[in-house]
Amino acid sequence: MPDDRAAHLRVLRRRGHAVDAHLVSATARLTPALPAPADIDGIAVTTLATTRAPQAERQLYRLQGDTVADNPGFADRLPDFDTWRAEALGGEGFRAHWVLLAEHGRRIVAVTAVRATPDPHTGHVDHTAVERPWRGRGLARALKLHAARRLFDDGLRLLHTEVEAANAPMLAVNAALGYRPGPGHHRTVKTL
Repeated sequence: MPDDRAAHLRVLRRRGHAVDAHLVSATARLTPALPAPADIDGIAVTTLATTRAPQAERQLYRLQGDTVADNPGFADRLPDFDTWRAEALGGEGFRAHWVLLAEHGRRIVAVTAVRATPDPHTGHVDHTAVERPWRGRGLARALKLHAARRLFDDGLRLLHTEVEAANAPMLAVNAALGYRPGPGHHRTVKTL
């Protein structure tokens, strides 16, 4: 339900629906003046196409499973590995070199994944995740900057994303990187 439909949302609530997420969109313009990402001690930045991490796809599945519960508004659990792989690492717009990884040794500790859109100059940031012990060190910001520079070099000029309105850390990262808020929407559920 779009943010500008408060009356409709009240009707849905009266009929037993509950809001389980409030997502806000954001857009960032990519320019050649993007700041250099900070180096994080002990971290190497790679991509899913270039990583040497063992069982990288399994590590990403574990990382997303470990971090998804920390995302306000995420109501579901991850599907089985094969279904997740087909959805997250396949399909239209998937580019392995647009999945940026932060590795400590051979362990993937953070990811930001971007998909191509029908517009060849626009990408969509699907998700960014950082393992709990690595949070607060600027890793999400650094990965998103690495991604933005790569994407600019690949011809993209605009990035879109959606973030749960209660996810203050990611909203702060996005604001610091020049993302401008756009319209949002509420996701509602009803138990039958």
